[in-house]
Amino acid sequence: MTFVCALANNQAMPAVSTHPVQVPELAVLLALGPSPRASEELSRALAPELGRWRKDAKLATVVLRGLAAERPALAEELLRCMRASQVEVNTFHCNAAISAFEKTASWQHAISLVCLMTDLRVSTETMTCNMAINACKRAGLWRQSLELLSDMPSRSVAQDKISFNSCMSACARAGKWHWVLDLLSAMPLTDLVPDAISYNSAISACAKGGQWQLSLELLGSMPASSVAPDKVSFGASLSACASVGQWQLALHLLEEMPRRRVPQDVIGMNAAISSCEQAGQWQVAVGLLTNMAALEVLPDAISFSTAISACNRGEQWQVALHLLSSMPQRRVLQDKFSYSATITTCSTCMQWQLAAYLLDHMPLEGIKPDEISYNAAIGACEKGGQWQYALRLLTRMPERALSQNVISYNAAIQACSKSGMWECALGLLSSMPEARLAPNLISFNSAISSCDKDGHWSLALVLLDCMSGMKVPPDSVSCNAAIGVCGRSGRWDLSLQLLEHMPDWSLARNEISCNAAISACLKGGRWQLALDLFRKMPEMRAVPNEVSCNLAIGACDGANWQLALGLLEEMPKLGLTSNRFSYSAAIAAVSSAGLWQLAVEMLMLMPLQGISPDAASYNACIGAASKSGRWEIALQLLRSMPGRTLAPNEISYTAALTKAPWPVAVALLSGMPQCRLARNNLCCKAAINVCETGQRWEWSLHLLDEGGLAGATSQLLQACGRDVEEGRQLLLRTSPEELTQTAWSLAKSVATADGQRTRRAAELLAAGAARRVHDFHPQDLAALVSSFASMAVADSSLMEAAGEVMSEQLASTVLTEQGLSNLAWAFATLNAGETSLYQAIQDELVLRADRLEVAAAADAPPLVDFAKALLGTVWACHFAGQLRESTAISAQRALQRIAAGLAQDRGAPSLGSLSWEPLEKAAATDSEAEDEPQVILELSDRLVVQKPAGWQVDDGQNDPENPDTRRLSEFLQELYPSRQWPILQDVAHQRGFLHRLDVPTSGLILVAKTHDAYYDLALQMARGQVVRDYVVLCHGWFCPARSDIRARVHWWTSGRQAASRVSPAGKPARSHVKILARATLDDQALSLLGIRIETGRRHQIRLHTAHTGHPTVCDGKYAGRTTFLSDLSWCPRTFLHRYRLSFYAAGAAGVESREPHEVSESLPSDLAAALRRPRLLASDERSAETWQAVRDQLQLKPWHDC
Repeated sequence: MTFVCALANNQAMPAVSTHPVQVPELAVLLALGPSPRASEELSRALAPELGRWRKDAKLATVVLRGLAAERPALAEELLRCMRASQVEVNTFHCNAAISAFEKTASWQHAISLVCLMTDLRVSTETMTCNMAINACKRAGLWRQSLELLSDMPSRSVAQDKISFNSCMSACARAGKWHWVLDLLSAMPLTDLVPDAISYNSAISACAKGGQWQLSLELLGSMPASSVAPDKVSFGASLSACASVGQWQLALHLLEEMPRRRVPQDVIGMNAAISSCEQAGQWQVAVGLLTNMAALEVLPDAISFSTAISACNRGEQWQVALHLLSSMPQRRVLQDKFSYSATITTCSTCMQWQLAAYLLDHMPLEGIKPDEISYNAAIGACEKGGQWQYALRLLTRMPERALSQNVISYNAAIQACSKSGMWECALGLLSSMPEARLAPNLISFNSAISSCDKDGHWSLALVLLDCMSGMKVPPDSVSCNAAIGVCGRSGRWDLSLQLLEHMPDWSLARNEISCNAAISACLKGGRWQLALDLFRKMPEMRAVPNEVSCNLAIGACDGANWQLALGLLEEMPKLGLTSNRFSYSAAIAAVSSAGLWQLAVEMLMLMPLQGISPDAASYNACIGAASKSGRWEIALQLLRSMPGRTLAPNEISYTAALTKAPWPVAVALLSGMPQCRLARNNLCCKAAINVCETGQRWEWSLHLLDEGGLAGATSQLLQACGRDVEEGRQLLLRTSPEELTQTAWSLAKSVATADGQRTRRAAELLAAGAARRVHDFHPQDLAALVSSFASMAVADSSLMEAAGEVMSEQLASTVLTEQGLSNLAWAFATLNAGETSLYQAIQDELVLRADRLEVAAAADAPPLVDFAKALLGTVWACHFAGQLRESTAISAQRALQRIAAGLAQDRGAPSLGSLSWEPLEKAAATDSEAEDEPQVILELSDRLVVQKPAGWQVDDGQNDPENPDTRRLSEFLQELYPSRQWPILQDVAHQRGFLHRLDVPTSGLILVAKTHDAYYDLALQMARGQVVRDYVVLCHGWFCPARSDIRARVHWWTSGRQAASRVSPAGKPARSHVKILARATLDDQALSLLGIRIETGRRHQIRLHTAHTGHPTVCDGKYAGRTTFLSDLSWCPRTFLHRYRLSFYAAGAAGVESREPHEVSESLPSDLAAALRRPRLLASDERSAETWQAVRDQLQLKPWHDC
């Protein structure tokens, strides 16, 4: 009691008065002011009355009661003054004051007066303490109630039921159920029998404390204690069941009430409906509401509002609307709570229009919407993606005299965030302090999530940093959102930094955090980091879930397909259930390794595991089979999808037709509309590429136009034809994706379109794209630049800006190996790009080359594609003068692994196991030597062949069907059995030929006998280390000042016999020229040239000489017909001969440590004979010496010595 008295004396609580002043003495005392001085002023003010009070102490009771209600402290002082003035102070006086204190919850004064009674020598009664306990109960002070109760025996005051019940009620209100149970148990120890009020307090306390089982036990024990449960007992027990959603028990209690002769009332029914609402049993809740009429229980607004809330949990907005509309029929007034509950239900069910209608309809029913109603409507707009209407409702609230609160702003911020309106979301967040509202975690987290749109990762980090300054410490959700934003913006490095620093901010890293970081690494192409994160999750005390495993499986590329399968098998051991996403990711990993058979086996295994394959699973298998050249299997899988109740989608068709023959690809594309599938850009692109590969350019152009790909291109061309400014305006209205598509279409149609107008459109398009470089996704930007490079359109602003962007983002951009090669080729051929770009390209190339692992059972096509892209990137970097030696070494090692895998796939023996001996060459006659190929140089894995005129280098790439030409591959296959040297029949590797010569020409051909030699020589060619020298006789006297010919060579038609042409749409080509001799023949000027090519385009030398005005002698394709017929009279064929080759032999070390091999051959006799014409006169002495050496078929000098 000492503690209670001290607490009361040290705290003051102003009283709230509702009593009018009725007696004069009371008026006099109240007029004394806020703090009268002690008892002197009271004695003076009450001097006339004190005499009467001494005679009749009852007169002071009314004054004390009124004064205690108005001025509690003055009432205590009055009692002291009465004692000092020898006026009797008795229990009635104190009880009257304490009763007033009880009603006004003036618990301090009540306790203080109880303590004062001892000093005034007034006996304390049970009623006195009970009233003081009630005063503490009204103030919610359960501890003080317990203190008063426990102090009663020491004051010789008997405790009764009211004492215990009041104290139990105080503890129950505070949810101190364990104290209530202790008090209930203590009552029998004081010879007190608990009554219904005691049990009801205990049941209510347990209900508030979440101890619903104890509530039911107490209810069940009441009959054993001879206490009959009443409506309050059952109502409290029903509330306990409602708090935890125990709807079955609640219904049982309702059925029990009539058996216990307790009438069911609206409070109990509402509690039962609430329990159903908590458990999501909307049907039962509505049934209880409907059944109330049969039970003669009148529902109230709470009944309907609770039932409507149950419909919200069940997403039954129609039922909720029906209940709201039926309230007037049941004579229940609709209120703001019932409307708010209905609006919330519409919000949950994405019915934002209905929510807005209900909000606008409330005033028509005489109901003023409150903040809850508006917040629910704003939330409905958020779920419906109606951010504009959400903002309109938010701004309308002050106009309706409603206070915008944090919930209102949060709902509006979330609406803007989900709609990608990050500017509005951040604007709302920044305006909250002006509205005197403090942003909370939800505010910041929603704003951070809004930064996901357009990749504003820097803003997300700024918001995260500002939270601490706003006294809103970030939580795991904040960091997870920021990690996700950075990851989806390609900043995987920042995602990892955030994850690493979470413990520094006392934040636990959970599976969501790790999953977001793993996903960020995957988007950035850092699969190894993704797998490392997955393995470290237990160290971070994050338990991997299905999403974690699926992401980890998805991180496994073709080099780690075994790991993907291991993770899939490990999931059940971790207590996780593999699903279709798990299998689809594993199938994709296996497919990336080229193991299409295993991918199909896994697909067939899924139904046996109780998992239905989805379109993604089939698409992965179709893509694997197609990339492996098994287009028949891909087509079979595509056609089997409807039998699995799966509808093929655009991805399915694109995967199936990518590697199919062109007639199959065209048929698949044509059949898509019958399957109600739109032929999108990807499908049309794939089909066009297939037709190009098959040299069916007519079909390519037809598909380009039919697929709608040329639509934007046509608009741009028409606009450029009318007005350039109109074209600029058109580009401003075009999205970056459409700009990329338009550039691709222009590049494909440039062969047949109006050249001048097409180039003007391309230049205009490039200039427009240059101003919007940062709007492009890096993949689209790379494709855009490649398209312009294929048209030789080099906009300096575009290339500079694109180079900077790609240099910065290449490491975090997932480009395919071919995309990487195309990017390098584009910048190299346009003579653009800084060193930093080529360094970034090579860094990425080395990373992928070093991590390449060739599976034992891998199919060839994916490996061949990787090798082609690798060689293309090396060529481009060398062409640009930016190739690093370390890059070439990494490429060489990767190509060696690919070659070993291909040799194993084709069953070829290793080079070390071969007992190689050079071929024994039989002596041949002069005529045989002229007409038949000869092996000039043979090494263990490569050889050089002399090709006569009239022989075709049939490498399998666009070979013409000409039965009159003899095939060089047949000659080699007779000498070298295909079982021992399978590359000589491998069309994918050009049957071992490293380069070609036209049929009417002659010269040295470099041939690889193994895949390892093929890739070794191909890498040398990409690095410019294979030297090819030619001797050419052309018309006219070539200009001595000209040493290089640089003209793009374009070849795109449906037959190999077609001519190439110089065109901006062609590939870059360089030929170095030296004049060996000059002569005249019947007044015709002739030049004998030594030519070394840096690039090897189709008909490059013949086209270049003709392009400069000096066509090759006897060239029926690029010389005029008259000239050609005249040449035939003295020259039997095209005068072009490759007389010298230089390359490096095989070796495990770098190229520099190997010995070069040089092979040189004299001019063939038929060409030498043409130069022996008596009318052929040299122009000078030096030329005469050269003519004589050539005529005598002497060894020609190397090009650099000429």
